[in-house]
Amino acid sequence: MNLTTIEIVWIVWGAFALAWIIAILYQSQITSHEEDQLFLTGNQEVQHQEQVEIINKVRHIQPIVRVLGIIVGVLTLGIIGYYAYDAYKHLT
Repeated sequence: MNLTTIEIVWIVWGAFALAWIIAILYQSQITSHEEDQLFLTGNQEVQHQEQVEIINKVRHIQPIVRVLGIIVGVLTLGIIGYYAYDAYKHLT
Protein backbone atom coordinates (compact mmCIF):
# COMPACT_ATOMS: atom_id res chain seq x y z
CA MET A 1 0.00 0.00 0.00
CA ASN A 2 1.54 3.27 -1.14
CA LEU A 3 0.48 6.34 0.76
CA THR A 4 0.75 9.79 -0.73
CA THR A 5 2.45 12.58 1.18
CA ILE A 6 -0.83 14.27 2.05
CA GLU A 7 -2.25 11.01 3.40
CA ILE A 8 0.77 10.65 5.66
CA VAL A 9 0.37 14.27 6.81
CA TRP A 10 -3.30 13.59 7.63
CA ILE A 11 -2.32 10.51 9.66
CA VAL A 12 0.33 12.47 11.55
CA TRP A 13 -2.14 15.31 12.09
CA GLY A 14 -4.71 12.86 13.47
CA ALA A 15 -2.19 11.32 15.85
CA PHE A 16 -1.08 14.71 17.19
CA ALA A 17 -4.66 15.99 17.41
CA LEU A 18 -5.67 12.91 19.39
CA ALA A 19 -2.69 13.29 21.71
CA TRP A 20 -3.55 16.98 22.18
CA ILE A 21 -7.18 16.22 23.03
CA ILE A 22 -6.13 13.53 25.51
CA ALA A 23 -3.67 15.94 27.14
CA ILE A 24 -6.36 18.63 27.42
CA LEU A 25 -8.80 16.15 28.95
CA TYR A 26 -6.15 14.96 31.40
CA GLN A 27 -5.34 18.54 32.38
CA SER A 28 -9.01 19.35 32.92
CA GLN A 29 -9.41 16.21 35.01
CA ILE A 30 -6.49 17.27 37.19
CA THR A 31 -7.71 20.83 37.61
CA SER A 32 -11.22 19.71 38.52
CA HIS A 33 -9.80 18.68 41.90
CA GLU A 34 -8.06 22.00 42.43
CA GLU A 35 -9.49 24.36 45.02
CA ASP A 36 -9.81 28.08 44.32
CA GLN A 37 -9.16 28.97 47.92
CA LEU A 38 -7.54 26.96 50.64
CA PHE A 39 -7.70 28.06 54.24
CA LEU A 40 -4.96 26.37 56.18
CA THR A 41 -5.16 25.61 59.82
CA GLY A 42 -2.94 23.30 61.79
CA ASN A 43 -4.80 20.10 60.87
CA GLN A 44 -5.19 20.64 57.10
CA GLU A 45 -1.64 19.91 56.00
CA VAL A 46 -2.87 16.92 53.97
CA GLN A 47 -5.15 19.16 51.87
CA HIS A 48 -2.29 21.58 51.33
CA GLN A 49 -0.05 18.74 50.13
CA GLU A 50 -2.77 17.50 47.75
CA GLN A 51 -3.08 20.99 46.23
CA VAL A 52 0.68 21.24 45.82
CA GLU A 53 0.69 17.90 43.99
CA ILE A 54 -2.11 19.09 41.70
CA ILE A 55 -0.22 22.29 40.91
CA ASN A 56 2.93 20.30 40.12
CA LYS A 57 1.00 17.99 37.78
CA VAL A 58 -0.56 20.97 36.00
CA ARG A 59 2.82 22.66 35.62
CA HIS A 60 4.16 19.44 34.10
CA ILE A 61 1.31 18.96 31.61
CA GLN A 62 0.90 22.60 30.49
CA PRO A 63 4.02 22.72 28.26
CA ILE A 64 2.99 19.42 26.68
CA VAL A 65 -0.49 20.75 25.90
CA ARG A 66 1.02 23.95 24.50
CA VAL A 67 3.54 22.14 22.26
CA LEU A 68 0.95 19.67 20.97
CA GLY A 69 -1.41 22.55 20.22
CA ILE A 70 1.28 24.38 18.28
CA ILE A 71 2.13 21.23 16.30
CA VAL A 72 -1.54 20.64 15.46
CA GLY A 73 -1.91 24.28 14.44
CA VAL A 74 1.15 24.18 12.18
CA LEU A 75 0.04 20.93 10.58
CA THR A 76 -3.46 22.35 10.06
CA LEU A 77 -2.03 25.43 8.35
CA GLY A 78 0.17 23.17 6.23
CA ILE A 79 -2.79 21.07 5.14
CA ILE A 80 -4.84 24.17 4.34
CA GLY A 81 -1.89 25.58 2.40
CA TYR A 82 -1.48 22.35 0.47
CA TYR A 83 -5.13 22.28 -0.60
CA ALA A 84 -5.12 26.01 -1.41
CA TYR A 85 -2.03 25.57 -3.58
CA ASP A 86 -3.55 22.50 -5.23
CA ALA A 87 -6.74 24.42 -6.00
CA TYR A 88 -4.71 27.33 -7.37
CA LYS A 89 -2.74 24.96 -9.65
CA HIS A 90 -5.93 23.45 -11.03
CA LEU A 91 -7.54 26.85 -11.65
CA THR A 92 -4.61 28.21 -13.64
